[in-house]
Amino acid sequence: MSLCINKHANIDNARECTTCHLPIIDYREEIDKLKQLLSKKSVFARPKVATVYYGIGGHGCATVRQLQNLTPTSPRISFCYLDSSTEDLSRISEGNSSIITYSVGSINTGSAVFCGLGEMAAARDDGLVDQLYRSGCREPDENQILFFVSALGGGTGSGLGPQIVAACKRINSKSTTIAISVLPSANEPPQAHFNAYYGVSKLLAVDNIPLTEMLVLLDHDRLRQTRGVGKGGSELKMESIVTAFLKLLGVTFTHTSLIPISKTLTGLGIQAVIPCLAMGRSVNIFGSLTNVLDSALVVPLAPLEPSRVTFSCLLLSIPQRLGHMFPANGVSQEFQGWNVKHFPGLRASEFQIAQTEELSDRVDCCILLGGNSLDSTMNKAIKGFESFKGFCDASMEVGQWANCGLSPEKVKLAEETVRQYDFRLSIGS
Repeated sequence: MSLCINKHANIDNARECTTCHLPIIDYREEIDKLKQLLSKKSVFARPKVATVYYGIGGHGCATVRQLQNLTPTSPRISFCYLDSSTEDLSRISEGNSSIITYSVGSINTGSAVFCGLGEMAAARDDGLVDQLYRSGCREPDENQILFFVSALGGGTGSGLGPQIVAACKRINSKSTTIAISVLPSANEPPQAHFNAYYGVSKLLAVDNIPLTEMLVLLDHDRLRQTRGVGKGGSELKMESIVTAFLKLLGVTFTHTSLIPISKTLTGLGIQAVIPCLAMGRSVNIFGSLTNVLDSALVVPLAPLEPSRVTFSCLLLSIPQRLGHMFPANGVSQEFQGWNVKHFPGLRASEFQIAQTEELSDRVDCCILLGGNSLDSTMNKAIKGFESFKGFCDASMEVGQWANCGLSPEKVKLAEETVRQYDFRLSIGS
């Protein structure tokens, strides 16, 4: 039963009161519409956000949460947590309403297991775009950088993740999008590697349009081998390494550094890059920049063929008091000499130096290398992809692909996207 403004009773969904003939308005519905409209517009009343970090899935959310704890509060920086698990999100927010969390789809749908189901869950979620507006992603702005952090072994990172990136790109088509993606361990089953392969293909392009300006690939097994030194001399391992790398990339080095790098990569036709890290290296112990660079190259964070590298970028963070030891011209000369020694096919290189107020003698070094083929970088994922694909193709069960939220056509498109990316790199090399 519906009541008009004079409280006359009418049947539900009536448009006009049968007694006084005044229009009947569903105030609750109107208030809900107004709330939705204001939630979209409210972001424009806040200072424009320059950088947004999106944690996607359990691993991505944990990494971004660590970064938020290390980053001074600023209206120019925003953090957003997206997952299919409400339990994981509740641990992130811990009752703090200022932390933006949103459950996409439902873990009960299997979206956390298969990339296709995760993709479908995100595509059907009508509330997702509102949350992206809340995070600070907004009208076309070429100075906005969006980071997306996830592990690609599950259906959440590899399924939800690319859909979230695509939605952000539709909102701000001019943004610089950087995905930090962890590939699964060799011990993971073929299904995990299939998810990772599919996720990478989607992060590369959708409808033949590049989705990310920079796709940073990190191999889980390589991360386990990597060590660094944090503040106070504490050892950095695994997740802390990813957090330290993300902090170096997005906080220590900001727009003035990253946007030119992304434009150089675009000009070279490169999206996927492999980082080499040397975190907390003591200048007194290592003696020279070349030695620090060599220590970084010992364990690239994904499989690398140096002969295929065509782009090399150095991000060097040094204590301000050691600035005299690393003049720009000296760093340039030493870095270029090091590049010539290791990468015979190099086409372009650049370096950036940032100074911090640290009192130690330790420097942080990141080398971003591009041009390596995905065929070698994702060798484990390719084998797992082919194994799982073979199982689904050979299955006598009707609708096996549909059970995973996919179709043979989507799988074929993923293969073609990866193949085309490697093909374009081979032409340019």
